[in-house]
Amino acid sequence: ANQGKLGPTLSCQLNDSFSVSNVKGNGKLKYPVGLITMDEVNMAGGVNNSANMLYYLYIGKDYWTMTPSHFDDWFSARVSEVYSDGSIDRNSPDIYGGIRPVINIDPSKITFSGNGTMFDPYVIE
Repeated sequence: ANQGKLGPTLSCQLNDSFSVSNVKGNGKLKYPVGLITMDEVNMAGGVNNSANMLYYLYIGKDYWTMTPSHFDDWFSARVSEVYSDGSIDRNSPDIYGGIRPVINIDPSKITFSGNGTMFDPYVIE
């Protein structure tokens, strides 16, 4: 997927590209809904260990992503989290927080306006 490069990516390996058909993915989804990834939050404006309340994914509450973080003491798998101040943490140790669903849309079939900030969010037309 993002071999040899640092930074967020929206690219997936075909086996990890969950989709409702096998044309552009693996065809393993019944509905095109998943959980948000840490890369998506980062690309929208989430900053590691730094508060940011001025991006469209900021909601003032903690929520989980589907991005794995680490194993704690070889027993507990941890998942990355977005905190109520808008910061992101790749080593989230607690068990509280909500989830944020994502519906992936083919960008070649939509038009949108806005710049993605809280004051001028993206609007799908």
